[in-house]
Amino acid sequence: MTMRCVSSLLSQIAPSQIVVIANSPVDAEAFLGCHVLAQVTNQGYGGAVNAAARFAEDVGWTRLVVTNNDVVFLPAGVSTLFSEISLGEQQTVVAPLILWGDTDKVWSYGGYLSKWRAIGLNRLKSQPIPSVESRALLSSSTFISGCCFGAPVNLLRERPFETEYFLYYEDAKWCLDLERLSTANLIVSKEAAIRHYPSSSTGIKTPLYLYYNTRNRMFFASAIGGFPGFVGLAYSLLGMVKNVIVQIITGNKPGALAVLRAWQDFVAGRLGRVATNDGHFLSIAQKNHAGD
Repeated sequence: MTMRCVSSLLSQIAPSQIVVIANSPVDAEAFLGCHVLAQVTNQGYGGAVNAAARFAEDVGWTRLVVTNNDVVFLPAGVSTLFSEISLGEQQTVVAPLILWGDTDKVWSYGGYLSKWRAIGLNRLKSQPIPSVESRALLSSSTFISGCCFGAPVNLLRERPFETEYFLYYEDAKWCLDLERLSTANLIVSKEAAIRHYPSSSTGIKTPLYLYYNTRNRMFFASAIGGFPGFVGLAYSLLGMVKNVIVQIITGNKPGALAVLRAWQDFVAGRLGRVATNDGHFLSIAQKNHAGD
């Protein structure tokens, strides 16, 4: 999957312009001259983005396009994103049009933060590709998916990603931080496009997905604060109860336990990566060794 992503990049830019953040062991020689940064410990999505930003600053890069490995860049996608990143007083973060796999349906085209629901919503999801004319009317956003975006390196260094979430909602939290920063602007590209092939490793309704999505949404609601954050937390709690019931009805006991453990860890203020047993979540009655 990672090689497929890198191959799509190599058709547009040189290997020396690519850095692969490896959260698990990889064969660096297989990446055809790209920079490969092997992480001592897996610090999740946020930690990987921050590592890339530090590397970019060290080598003198001023712009950085961040992407998951489960995407393919369409022609001219990278150069277009780079050209739309503004380094001026008003710094610009830009997201591409993200298509759903090999279809002509949209996975994300920017979006907005719904504070009352404590969630970042992808715009035009599952809808047909918008026309060039309609894209011009949808230029601004309050939320962009962490799947792929371009940003000034100094902005990523000044406002690093949340690492304690480990998985899910780091992008929403970062967009919330940028919203409170008057010098940052979130837009969507009128031309750059990629294809996203959602990873099966954290597929919908797996214990891994249910735990981090449930727990981090509640922590995100707390970060919003005020009355909107309170409503968002209540909305998250209703979703948690619904998920437990659905997982029990469908016979997904590990999934139900993962949701209950997410609630337990939220109440206890536990963030970070959680201990698992052979890929499955431990019983919520067992001690949580956060960060193991």
